[in-house]
Amino acid sequence: MSDGVSMSLDATSAAHRPADADAELGSLQEWIAAIERAQTNEQVDAFVGLFRRDAMWTTGHGRRLTGREAIALAAKEDGRWMLTAGQNTIVVAE
Repeated sequence: MSDGVSMSLDATSAAHRPADADAELGSLQEWIAAIERAQTNEQVDAFVGLFRRDAMWTTGHGRRLTGREAIALAAKEDGRWMLTAGQNTIVVAE
């Protein structure tokens, strides 16, 4: 990932508990903030650079995209930025 953001979450194990949960949470929060910055500033390369090459992204309209290239193409169609930070994310206060 870019911007010095990294995570080590192994999503294949339901019993996964990170050695340092606070550090993992901090990394996740940084990653989300980086996505929001890229979306807000309409930076396609920065946005797709945050994902693995084989990433899957579901748009706010339910369209599933697989791979950085597909995500990049959907992010900007006909010169218009198509993604909005938080468009399909419910934010819950703690």
